Amino acid sequence: MHYSMGEVLKLTLFSMGVVFLVLVGLMFLMMINAKIFGKTVESTEGKEKRSDPPAPMTTQELVEGDPLAKVAVITALAVASEEKSGSKFQVAEVKRMK
Repeated sequence: MHYSMGEVLKLTLFSMGVVFLVLVGLMFLMMINAKIFGKTVESTEGKEKRSDPPAPMTTQELVEGDPLAKVAVITALAVASEEKSGSKFQVAEVKRMK
């Protein structure tokens, strides 16, 4: 069975269109779901944030508690070392930024 280029092109474009429409439909379903169920979650989170601010953490606690903190420190050192060659750097303080 041999298909012409026109038939192959039509089938390809039709298939891409079907996938696009399915993805758009899923996107709208997720948006509707977020509007329906998102309001109840936001109202409870807002009350908790106002009542108790997080306690400040020491540098050691932050690096041990957050696995991405080590990555952030190493990335900051790499950027600093690119700007000044031949220098040695030491981490003095780690702060969590929001």
